[in-house]
Parts: sequence; structure tokens; C-alpha cells
Amino acid sequence: MNSKISSMKTPILFLLLTIYLFISTSQAAQDDSFAIYLIRHAEKNTLPPADLTSCGLQRSKDLIKVFQNIDFDVIYSTDVLRSISTAQPIAEQRNLPIELYDRPKLTDFAKKLLQQKKNALVVGHLNTTPMLAGFLSDNSYDMIKGPDYSRIYQVVVIAGQPHVSILHQSFKCSETEASP
Repeated sequence: MNSKISSMKTPILFLLLTIYLFISTSQAAQDDSFAIYLIRHAEKNTLPPADLTSCGLQRSKDLIKVFQNIDFDVIYSTDVLRSISTAQPIAEQRNLPIELYDRPKLTDFAKKLLQQKKNALVVGHLNTTPMLAGFLSDNSYDMIKGPDYSRIYQVVVIAGQPHVSILHQSFKCSETEASP
């Protein structure tokens, strides 16, 4: 009888060890996951100071609803007024500062985003946004077309592996509707 108990202990211990390792590995992978959302600034005025149009201001406020279920740890923007104005409503609502990044140093910025492993919102431009998505995922994306302000690049990193989805913000506005 002693030999039966002892022969049963080994498979049970092995099973418990396997379950423990599975849970530990799953937890580590989960702890190692984060998401980076990259967007282009909202609609801009064509004349200086090139801030947002009234539709652009509405779109930037609508982003609060778009990202309502995302816990951002950090918000980044270029130093351009239209980008900062796009990030501002979310930053204020979340009580987060807007940190500036340097457009000419996108590869360094991509490395920083991947190393810090935080949920981030990054506001950029029609060329920098797809380029940054590419640097984060080792892919190549076309420049955003002039009138397209709806694109959202979602870069989810799980256990060091980036997965990119391109989403679109559902938003309609005409300047006459947006005027006060």
C-alpha cells in the first residue's frame, strides 16, 4: 500500500508543478503586455497658427469616448500646436501630463516606448504616425492621406511580440455643425 501512495505522489506533484509553471508563465506574459495607440492630430486650420478647426476640436473631445476603456500610463505629442491640442482633452480627463517627443528621432522614441512597457497614447502627423507604427513592429505602413484623420494604429505587445491593428474612429462633422 505504501508503494501505491508513493507512486501516486509523483504524478500529482508533477501535475501541481506543471500547473504552477503554467500560471507563473501566463502571469509573466500578462505582466509583460501593454498597448501603444498612435493617432494623427485632428483636423487642422490651413492658416497659421495651424491649430485645430472646430471639427478637429470636436474630434479630439470624441477621442475620450473612443479610448474610454484604455488605461493610459502616459500621453505623448509632438511639439506642434495641433498635436498638443488633439491630446489635450484626454490628458485633462485622465489628469496626465502631455510629454513631448522629437519627430526626427522616431527610432529612438520607438525603442523607448517598447522598453518602458506602458500603455501609451502618441499623437503625431500623417507621416510620423505610420512610420512610428512601423518602427514598433518591424513593418512598413503607407503615409496617411491628407484628409484622413480617423486612423488609429493599435500596437499591442505581448511577451515582447508586437501585434498591429489599424482601427478607424467613427466620427462625422461639418464645420457648420461644429461652429458655436
